[in-house]
Amino acid sequence: MSEQTVPQGLRATFQKPYPVLWLLFLIYMCNAMDRNIIAFLAEPIRRDLDITDTQLGLLTGLAFAFFYTLCGVPVGWLADRIGRVLTISVACVVWSACSMAGALSSTFGHLALARVGVAIGEAGGTAPSYALIAAKFAPEQRGHALGLFHVGAPLASLIGVALSGWFAAHYGWRTALVAVSLPGLLFAAVLFLFVREPARGADEAGGANAVPAPPLTRSFVDFWRHPVLGLCFIFAGITSFATHALIAWAPAFLMRVKGMTLIEMSVWFSVCNASALALGFWLGGALSDRLARRTPGAYALVPAAGLLIAIPFLVMAVWADGWMASMFLLTVPICFAGLFLAPAVAVVQAYAPAHQATVFGSIYLLANNLVGSGLGPLYVGTISDYFKASQGTAALGLGLIALVPVMALAVFGQILIARTIGRHPEPFRRAA
Repeated sequence: MSEQTVPQGLRATFQKPYPVLWLLFLIYMCNAMDRNIIAFLAEPIRRDLDITDTQLGLLTGLAFAFFYTLCGVPVGWLADRIGRVLTISVACVVWSACSMAGALSSTFGHLALARVGVAIGEAGGTAPSYALIAAKFAPEQRGHALGLFHVGAPLASLIGVALSGWFAAHYGWRTALVAVSLPGLLFAAVLFLFVREPARGADEAGGANAVPAPPLTRSFVDFWRHPVLGLCFIFAGITSFATHALIAWAPAFLMRVKGMTLIEMSVWFSVCNASALALGFWLGGALSDRLARRTPGAYALVPAAGLLIAIPFLVMAVWADGWMASMFLLTVPICFAGLFLAPAVAVVQAYAPAHQATVFGSIYLLANNLVGSGLGPLYVGTISDYFKASQGTAALGLGLIALVPVMALAVFGQILIARTIGRHPEPFRRAA
C-alpha cells in the first residue's frame, strides 16, 4: 500500500486517539490563553493606549462574546462539510495571528478589531474539537477524554498569567502578546500535517459512508426535536448559568466581603480556583463514563449529584468568617458545579449523527455561552445592586445565595435528562 493509505512514523502516531487528544488539549490551552490575554495584561494596555475601564470591559467581554457566539454555529456547520481537522487548523492560525496583531495596536479601535478576529477564529476551535474527539473515542470513553480536554482551560489560566506577566515585566505587553500567542501557529501546523480527518461516519455503527451535512436551519430543527438534546440545551444552559456566575463573582466576593487582598488573591485563589476547576472537569467525565456502564443516565445524574453537593458549601462559604475559610469552602462548589461540562458534551456527541457532530456541538455551546456567560454573572450582579442600599458590601453574598434556586432547578433538569436518556439509550447500547 502507499503512504497515503498506511501512515508512517509521526503520521501513524497521530492517528491514535490519545496523541490527537493531547494535541487538541494544547490547542485548547492556546485558545484559552489568547482569549484571556487582554484581561491578564489589562493595566499596561490601559496605560499605554489610554483607554477606559468600559473599553477594557468591551475588549474582554461583550465584543468578544458577541462575535464568538454569532460565528460559532455557522462555523460548526461548515466544519461538518469541509472537515474538522482543516477547520481547527485554520481557526487556530486565525486567532493566533489576530492575537499577535493586537501588539501593533496604537488605538482602542485597532485592538478591538484584532480581538474581533480572535473571537471569529476561536469560534472554530472548540466544537470541531468535540467532534474530532468523539470520532476518535468510543462513546463509553468520551466523558473521560472530554474531561481531560477541558482541563486545558484552567491550566491555561495559570500558565497564561505567569507567562504574560513575566514577558510584560521584562519586555512590555506587546511582546507578551506575541510570545503567548505564537505557539498556536506551531500546534496548528502539526494538526494539519499529521492528523487525518476521520472518515465521515466512522464513529457511527453504520460504517464510513459519507453523508452530506444538511442545511444549517435543518440542523437546528433536528437538534431541538430530539427528546434528549432539546432538554440538554435548556438545562445545560441553566447549569452553566450557575457555574459561570459563581466563577465570575467569587474573586470579588472574597475581596469585597471577606477582606482578601490582591496579593492574597494572586497567591491563593488563582491556584485553588484552577485546581478545583481542573478536578471538576476531569472527575465529571471520568466518573460519568464509569457509572454509565450500569446506566447511561449517569451522564446527567453525576452533574445533578455535583450540584446537590455544591449547594450547602456555597451557603457555608457566604456565611464563613474570614477569607481563608470562605475560599476553601468555595472551591467545593466551583469543583462540583463544573462536573456537568464533559458529560453534557458526551451526551450531545452520542446522539449527534456523524455528519452533524460539529454543528450540534456548536448549538450546545450557544446555550452555554449565551445563557451561562451572558446571563449568569449579570443575574448575581443585579441582585447585589438591588440589596446594596440596605446591606452594603454584604449584598454580593446575597447575590451568590440567589444562585441556590437556580442550582436546584438545574438539579431537576439533570434528573429529567437522565430519565429521558433511559428512554432513548440506543447510542450507549451500540457502544456496549
